Amino acid sequence: MQLKLNRPAVSWFESFPMGNGHFGAMVYGDAFQENIELSALTFFSGAAQMTENCPAQGWQAFEALRQATLAGDFARAKRWTNEFMGIRRDFGTNLAVGRLTIQRPYLPAQPIAGSMSDHHERTLEINTGLCTVRAHDPAESTTTIAGHDFFASHIDRALIGRLWPGPDDYIQAVIQLEGECLGRARTRLIEPDETAMGGTALSCAELVIEGQALESLHSGGTCGARIALALRAYGAGGQVDCASDRLIIKRATDCLLVLTLETDFEGSDPLQSARERQDSLLESVASESIEPPGRSLETIWQHLFGRHRADFCPLMDRVKLRLGPHDPEQWIKRPEQNVAELKEINEQLALTAQLFQYGRYLLASSSREDSPIPAPLQGVWNDQVASRIGWSCDMHLDINTQMNHWPAESTNLPECTSPLFRWLQERLIPAGQISAQSCYNRPGWVAELVSNAWGFAAPYWSPVLSPCPTGGAWLINQVWEHYRYQPDLEELSGWILPVLAGAAEFFSAYLFERPGSPWLASGPSISPENEFLVDGESYYASLSCTYEITIIRDVFTSYDQACRILDDHGRMPESERSRWSTIQRQLPLLPPFRILGDGSLAEWEHDFPAKDPQHRHTSHLLALFPYGQITPERTPDLAAAAAVSIRQKLEPEQSWEDTGWARSLLMLYASRLHDGAAAWEHMQAMFRHLTQPNLLVRHPPTRGAPSFADVYELDGNTGLSACIADLLLQSHLDVVELLPSLPPAWREGEVRGLRARGWLQIDLRWQEGRLLEAILHSSIDQMREIRYHQHGQTVRLAAGSARRLVFDALHKT
Repeated sequence: MQLKLNRPAVSWFESFPMGNGHFGAMVYGDAFQENIELSALTFFSGAAQMTENCPAQGWQAFEALRQATLAGDFARAKRWTNEFMGIRRDFGTNLAVGRLTIQRPYLPAQPIAGSMSDHHERTLEINTGLCTVRAHDPAESTTTIAGHDFFASHIDRALIGRLWPGPDDYIQAVIQLEGECLGRARTRLIEPDETAMGGTALSCAELVIEGQALESLHSGGTCGARIALALRAYGAGGQVDCASDRLIIKRATDCLLVLTLETDFEGSDPLQSARERQDSLLESVASESIEPPGRSLETIWQHLFGRHRADFCPLMDRVKLRLGPHDPEQWIKRPEQNVAELKEINEQLALTAQLFQYGRYLLASSSREDSPIPAPLQGVWNDQVASRIGWSCDMHLDINTQMNHWPAESTNLPECTSPLFRWLQERLIPAGQISAQSCYNRPGWVAELVSNAWGFAAPYWSPVLSPCPTGGAWLINQVWEHYRYQPDLEELSGWILPVLAGAAEFFSAYLFERPGSPWLASGPSISPENEFLVDGESYYASLSCTYEITIIRDVFTSYDQACRILDDHGRMPESERSRWSTIQRQLPLLPPFRILGDGSLAEWEHDFPAKDPQHRHTSHLLALFPYGQITPERTPDLAAAAAVSIRQKLEPEQSWEDTGWARSLLMLYASRLHDGAAAWEHMQAMFRHLTQPNLLVRHPPTRGAPSFADVYELDGNTGLSACIADLLLQSHLDVVELLPSLPPAWREGEVRGLRARGWLQIDLRWQEGRLLEAILHSSIDQMREIRYHQHGQTVRLAAGSARRLVFDALHKT
């Protein structure tokens, strides 16, 4: 549960991430020249726009586009797409906030060989979120000559740090805040509240700085969220002073730093809110029953860190994973090792378990139950690359936002989806209702390829990436999975059914009958983000592509199941019965999957070839994961065809557009095909080529997604965590499958706290590749079918109790 490196970071991909679900920090870890890059979820350029992004004659252009495609005139359809596509205007992007710098002088008593960078140690504790930095005396490695600790507190909405004195027992430091989007800092001295801080020996100064998210690549450059940061430094035994734009620590014996950050995204005054956060944090200290003489900065630090631990550690402690021997610590990557250098199998297994928890840590740091918006492309962080290229740091709805949240249910972090569902209801759907009318002349709601903090739902502003009306509908799967994991009739009738009904209503009207065909048709739309060739010309949009039909089928099926459940419990709204009847009639008329002559799964209704066969997107295979519409158990021929499609994507492998999320998706497909060996090979490829020194997974520049540098995306890490859980436990077919896709290399291990659908939590232990025991914890009384290696049994489970199953060599209990 620790990341360790023995040098300060020289790049973003070496720094350590921290976050509290509202803002983030990347700690570079130099004890003498610390740089902490700051970011905030709601620091977006641009503005809310409900109608300005839709084309003036959108639905008329769509009907013309449909008629041209029906006639097989792709060139004319392409011209009509120019009339249909959306308008970017002030769409915006998430921007980096700025940096906190801490300069501390170092005057060695004697000359040293090499650089002081060689004498650093920095650690990130994944289970607590504590980042520690230490510089050691070159002459005496056990002596710390400078250091600091930081953590990002969710409960106090603050970044809290403590500076450590050197061998002379004093702290000297200069502290600044600056950034491209920030103005000039202001400082003032503050008399600390003696009731809260205790003792007159403390001194305090405050630095505040304000700014606005302005840029002109993704918006007009005139609007964006306003922000304010307030930094207070408390010193003991010395003096905290201030210059015009910096704080100065002079000969202090202890020093506490508290940074608060607020934007006006939710309507509040940022500076006032940031200062109120500071005051409320002190109130929490004052309320603690510590006698003032004992209320030193040490005890205040321990109090604040204790509050943070009580809030954060229970999330991380819900799931424990060990892969390999019982003493995994000896196999953990050493600070000086690169990930690609890990050749021993036990080293790779220890790294895998660490990355599993790291993905959970990143999600919990980016998305908490009170986060104002869901985690964007980069989570709560910003690498200053994604926001400076064409595709921006936003909510990509054609894989990235979804994959960001995939581990939430299975790895026991269900509250991390709350911001996504709240944003969906309060922002995306209202905008999507306008887009449904303006762009398609249809009821219900629709959202396309990308969105932003305000819920942009219009078509993308490029003719090659629109129409794509299934971006928002893809989120329906996350909603329905949330219900399947923890069924709650109040939630189902209260907000889930209306979300499902609005999407079903749109696609019911979107489908149409084609003369001479027994199947309903959809489109035209794209299969993200692939092209096909007709007479040497490339096109994107066509009718009834596999990706779109897969998602429509999921929307209809989820809606139908929701209605059946509510009807069985006498809670079905009468106003829904007519729509339900229509959906039930349309569902079996959706086009079936097709297998091409080469044995692969068809991506389009037509047989025109793909322009780029090794393209990173594999949207037509989503029926494998996450949708479970294609499975080896129920549709073996289609599963085999999907496997052929995957092999074709990787032949030749050097032509494959390898990115973090795309590689995670391949390993998830392998898990659902029960090919644990292939999933493990994909993981090892991710370790070799995509995993960075700080264990973040990169998106390198590719031919289809160019960039001036590597881009960080949260989904590479969260997708990996979701896959590891899926290899060990599956329940998407309502049968609970234990170790369904265990890689042969994972011969020994145990996991505690994974979740199965239906209020069920499971612990597993295996050895020599064979399951030894499973412990089932149910929150309700229920009967469940449990399966291991084709051997199944029905087990009675009682609410609040544990049921232990022991397996013999024949896989029987």
